[in-house]
Amino acid sequence: VRWMVKKGYREESHGVSPVSIIEQEHNLLVALQWKIDRPSVHTWLQALVSRFAVLTQGFFAPYMEWIFRQSMSSAVMLVTRYALSAEMSAQRMAKGLLCVWLIAAGVIPLSALRPTFLSENDWEELFCKSQCQGRQPTCITPKSRCDNMLELLCVVTGSELGNLQVDVHVVVEAMLSVSEDLQQPKLPTADASCSMSASVCRALDPAALSRWRSPCGGYSLAPPAA
Repeated sequence: VRWMVKKGYREESHGVSPVSIIEQEHNLLVALQWKIDRPSVHTWLQALVSRFAVLTQGFFAPYMEWIFRQSMSSAVMLVTRYALSAEMSAQRMAKGLLCVWLIAAGVIPLSALRPTFLSENDWEELFCKSQCQGRQPTCITPKSRCDNMLELLCVVTGSELGNLQVDVHVVVEAMLSVSEDLQQPKLPTADASCSMSASVCRALDPAALSRWRSPCGGYSLAPPAA
C-alpha cells in the first residue's frame, strides 16, 4: 500500500490493516479452491511424455525425447504470444503440441488428426504452412499399427479422438500465426528457416515400429536402438 501511494495511486480514506489483508488473501485462495500451483504447459508435456513412456515400456524413448524437446521449443514461442485461456489452456497446448510432433516424427499419420470441418487438402496445407514445409510428413508406422497408435494416444492424453483433432487444429493455427510473424521483414531475428519448424531428427525405423505391440498385446523386449 505504501509503495502504491508513493507511486501516485490514490490513498483510500480508510486504512488497510493486516487483518483485512489476511482476509482478502483467504478469499482469494477460496476462489482458487486452494489450487495455487497450476499446471503449466511444461508440466503437462512432462506428464504426457511420461505416460507414453510407461505404456510403451520405453520402446519409443529416443523418439519421445526429440518430440519433447520440439514441443517445449514450440511452447516457448507460443506462450510469449498467446496468453493461456479457456481457448488455449496449458493442457490443450500440451496435447496439441504432442500430436503435432508425433505427426512430424512420422509416428501418427496427418490425416488421422484432421478436424472433421476441414477437407484433406485444407488440413494438409494448413499443417505444412505451420511447419514451414512444402509437403506433409510421411508416416512410416505400418498401416496395420496406426489404429493401435491412435488408441494409445487417446489413452495417454485422456481424450477422445475428436477432442484431440480440435486441440491439434487450435495449436496448428497458433503455430501458423507465430510462423508468419517471425517471417515478417520488420523482425531482424527472423530468417528464411522458420523457427517453429522441426530440427533434424533421426528417422524412425519401420522395422522397429513393426515390432511394437499395443498395450493389449505386449511389447518388444528392447526399444529401438538409439
